[in-house]
Amino acid sequence: MDTSAKKTMQITMTDRPPVRIVIADWPTIARADWFTGEHECQANEVASLKVRRHEDGRTIIYGHRDRGPGGMPISYRGSWAGVLTSKQANIVLVIRQVACDIGAPQLADQCISELPAEDV
Repeated sequence: MDTSAKKTMQITMTDRPPVRIVIADWPTIARADWFTGEHECQANEVASLKVRRHEDGRTIIYGHRDRGPGGMPISYRGSWAGVLTSKQANIVLVIRQVACDIGAPQLADQCISELPAEDV
């Protein structure tokens, strides 16, 4: 099948080059967002954490913390992180790691609570 017509995105990773995925093949299964202030459209800073899972069980956990539409000083530097995991990885630990790597540990609990429920 020709994947050139499929919508792709590039994800910044931690300690490795970025990865490019076909969005339809990696649906979002959990996410968490944060912004400073009362209104997102005026936020000086925003952060996002996402979890995408491929049908083969691999997962990408990635996020960023960056300037928002309200602006930040010119010297401000955002942060990005991402981890590609195997099917056997402990997703919860990786979510916490990526949240800390971007400087937004408060997003971890929210993102974890959005994961699909496990049958026990």
